[in-house]
Amino acid sequence: MLGFNVALNLALMPASGVAGIALASTVTVALSTFFMLLLFRRLGHVTWMDVLMLTLNWMPYTTFVICLHYRSYAGAVVSMLAMLVLFAGHLGTLMRGTHAPRP
Repeated sequence: MLGFNVALNLALMPASGVAGIALASTVTVALSTFFMLLLFRRLGHVTWMDVLMLTLNWMPYTTFVICLHYRSYAGAVVSMLAMLVLFAGHLGTLMRGTHAPRP
């Protein structure tokens, strides 16, 4: 991943400067996290549903950050509401004890 980060830095730095370096680091961390999730799945520590839910839960957060960057406050409010709905759904599932058992 270090090599990938350096390659992205070299590709994005001339066009975007320091923002390109930050973007390269962010993309590298996201890919590392995804590969780590796949590794945990292969080792049997998480289910495919857990991998899917973790990935889907990051989408409203990413949307929230992008909306804030572009000063779309209506979009930021909607993505925050989506995160709260997901959180309430997860909390309700945990309180009922109906979450899927680990293999």
